[in-house]
Order: sequence, then C-alpha cells, then structure tokens
Amino acid sequence: MPEHAAGKSRLAVGLMSGTSMDGVDAALVRISATADHPKVRLVAFHTLPYPKEVEDQLLRVAGGEPTFAEGISGLNFMLGEAFAEAALGVCRKARISPKRVSVIGSHGQTIHHYARSGPLPALEFLGEFAKLRPELDATQRKFKRRNPEGEMYFISFDYGIGRKLLKALQKGKPVKDFWNLPSSHTLQIAEAAVIAERTSVPVVSDFRTADMAAGGQGAPLVPMVDYLLLRQKREGVVALNVGGIANVTVIPANAEAGQVVGFDTGPGNMVIDGLVRQFTKGRKSYDAGGRWAAGGKAIEPLLERMRRFPFFRREPPKSAGREQFGKPFLDAYFRGRGRSRPDLLRTATELTVRSVYDALERFVFPKVSVQRLIVSGGGAHNRLLVRRLRELLPQLHISLSDDYGLPVDAKEAMAFALLADRSLQGLPGNLPAVKECRRGEGCGRQRRSNQRAWREVFLPSARHPRSAEGFCRAELPPARPSSRPAGQRCWRSSRSRDGLRPRSWQRPTAPSATGAQPCPSLPSL
Repeated sequence: MPEHAAGKSRLAVGLMSGTSMDGVDAALVRISATADHPKVRLVAFHTLPYPKEVEDQLLRVAGGEPTFAEGISGLNFMLGEAFAEAALGVCRKARISPKRVSVIGSHGQTIHHYARSGPLPALEFLGEFAKLRPELDATQRKFKRRNPEGEMYFISFDYGIGRKLLKALQKGKPVKDFWNLPSSHTLQIAEAAVIAERTSVPVVSDFRTADMAAGGQGAPLVPMVDYLLLRQKREGVVALNVGGIANVTVIPANAEAGQVVGFDTGPGNMVIDGLVRQFTKGRKSYDAGGRWAAGGKAIEPLLERMRRFPFFRREPPKSAGREQFGKPFLDAYFRGRGRSRPDLLRTATELTVRSVYDALERFVFPKVSVQRLIVSGGGAHNRLLVRRLRELLPQLHISLSDDYGLPVDAKEAMAFALLADRSLQGLPGNLPAVKECRRGEGCGRQRRSNQRAWREVFLPSARHPRSAEGFCRAELPPARPSSRPAGQRCWRSSRSRDGLRPRSWQRPTAPSATGAQPCPSLPSL
C-alpha cells in the first residue's frame, strides 16, 4: 500500500508537458525527510512523444486558430490517455507497480493562458495589432499626460476592439468605463479523471487554475520547489528554467519563503523552435545544440526592436505564453525578412539570452545579491545559449541543475511530483511573492479513481464477484450497442491486472457481459 504520511519515504510521479508541445515527461521520484527540507531522488524518467499529427493539432489550437468544442473535448480525453500511459511507462521502466505510488501530479497541456498583471497592466500587441503600434503608442503618451493615474489595459485577439479602444483613448475617455476587461484565465487539457482511472492512483491537477483562483498569475509554478531544493545559506541563487518560456526563481541567501521571487522573463525556446519549424516545414522542431544559430550573426536592429516589446518592461510578477511569443510574434517580427536563416535563428537565440540578462539587471540585481545561476530545461542543451549567458553574466557561477541532483530534462516533472505530494499533505504549493497571491495556497485539485471508490463501497467482501474492470457487476449500467462502423480503430488503454501492459492500438470489440464499451472516436479539429 502507498504510504502518505509525511516524513516517511514514498513514491510519487510527476507529469509535465510544456509550451513546446512535443510530448509528456514523466518522473518517478522517491520523497523523504521533512516537508520543510525534503529530499527528492529521481528513480526513473520517461518521455512519451506526441505523434506529429497530435503536435500539429495542439499548436493550431494554442495558436488561436478556429476550432470546435468537440475537438478540444476529444483532445482532452486523448491526452488524458497519453498522460496515463506516460505514468505507467515510467513505472514499467523502474520495474515498480503503480500500486506503490502514493500520488501523481499532472500539470496538463496548456492550450491557452492569459494573466493580468497588477493594477496597471501593460499595453501589448498580438498579431494584427502590430500595425496599430505607432498610433497607439503616441495616443498612450498623450492619455498618460492628461490622466497620470489612468489605467492602460492589455489588448488582444480582436482588431475591432483595438480600433474602438484607440478612439476612446484619443477622446481621453477612461478605458475602464469603456471596456469590461476579461479576468485572468487559463486552460490545461489531459483529463485527470482519465489518468486516475487508468492508473488507480490519486491524481493532483489544475495547478495553474488553482493558483489563478487564489489571485495569482498561474505561472511559473515551480518556485516553491526551487526554494525547497536549491536554497543556499551563504549565497543568493537564481534558478533559470529555459523551456518554451524562460522563467527565473530568485532565492536570496538564507531566504525565508516570503523572500523568494519568481516570474517569466520572456521566450525560451519558443521563438527558436517556431523558426525551425517554418524553415524545415515541420521536419524539425528545434535547433539541436544551437548549431544552426551558431553559424549566423545577430541582426541588431531587429533584436533591439524586439527588446522594446512591452512585456519585457513589465514589473514582476508576470507570466507569458504563446499568446505573447507564439505565431503572432513570429509574423510581426520575422515574416518577410530577407536575411539568412542562421542569422534569424541567431537573433532569436540572442533574444532569449538578452531578455534573461535584462530581467536580472532590471528586476533582480538591484534588490538581491546573487552568486549562482542554475540552468535547467530543454534550453540547457543549447550550447550557444549557455555560452552567451556565461559571457553576459561573468560575475555568476553558472551550472546546470544536474549538479544538484535534478536532471535538466526531468526537473519540472520532478517538481510536480513534489507539489502533488505537498497537496496530499495539505501543504501550500505556491509562494505569495511569486504570483501576487493573497496567501500561500494548497496547490491543485485531487482526483481518485472511481474504480477504487466503487470497490470500497460495493465490494466489502468476496460476496460480490468482480468483473474484469474491477467493478461489481450488479452496479454496472446496461451495455449500449456501439454505433462505430465495423473495423474502425480506436486508441485505448489495455492493461493487465498489475497495470503494467503497454497501451496499444486495437480494433474495437463488441460490448462485454460486464458492460465495457468500445472507446469513442477522436473528433478531428
């Protein structure tokens, strides 16, 4: 039986799929020691890559292309199956039964994220708003002179609203009286109920939504883990994670939890990967080791123009995603550039490096003494990026998180295993100073397998025979005939009793006597 008590050694699985949208990372960890000073050891790490068609669908949805609720619902359940398989896969790799796992922490797959930041949100531009920028900037300056305390709001998604907003600003009309700005919102898919059912392990999910509900930004989510595992008594530390988006956790020497600061600095690999996909027409998705960019030269005028993007000037806490640095950003700054591909990639790489450098210089170094920079995430494999960080920040000792027992590829998945474990103990998973939360909150929502609950309620003794699915036969609904055409395939999980048989593609079968139904087909987007 899994052990849930704090202080005892226990196993947990963390599941993570980031803004790169290329697959699911699963980390099986052993957690021991106390809640304030936990020890986390990686037992096994496993990556389940997305098929290209799934990756393309996710990129289209996250990029804001029109879709249907049916398509998003289908992706939600399909990714739930994928996340469950990743969790079972990492258990198989470690030769450990899922029954020994106390909890699974699932971040899910983000397909949209919009976070307001502070009482004076910055003015930002997405896609077609780039053409409004000179006019809006001039009007903003005039408006601020007439209304020093006036509020300027985030603009997004609708060109018509942008035009109306421009007219309102020209008339000196307060924006808050003109437009009811939507509140912060975020959406992660990969249904946690599916993960709980397939694994029979309690699942903690909805970390971002829980944080936003408490008044936070919803990202970054790992500063609590960075604080617990990377703090130093005599040295200030910055933990830099370079995923699709780059984020930092700033931990002063001998810090208390309330002194820790965390925020997104801007693009990590997102802009680089987007260019690589464009240049190769989807055949490649990243610049391996930064070798392609290393053969080019940064385009300084373009770089300086991108560094003026308003997100970089916003005060922390702040978070970003594809809504800021996805396809609209690429179209606004890179489309139609008559320069070589290595030059454009070198410029995108330099944008990541300099946005990290600018964020530290502007928001961190004036307030905190820092001696160490610890790098993790996929960007840690980009030798050019790491070399440029060392050149721009010679005063810092720069190393990879591998040196601290946190492999660069597994660190975020390990973090969600620890956050889920804290949630199971009723402990907070975020830091108020990181996300503007009103207080430190317990992170995520817990889900348990209905199969386990039904066994507890309906199967107290051997008097009730079990079906192959573990349910009491008497409590199952009557089987319905399948409307699926004969021979059509479906993606479903096939597991033996110990839960260790891999998922496979199978032809659907007729409903069994126990009422098990064939999997529904996945609607296309």
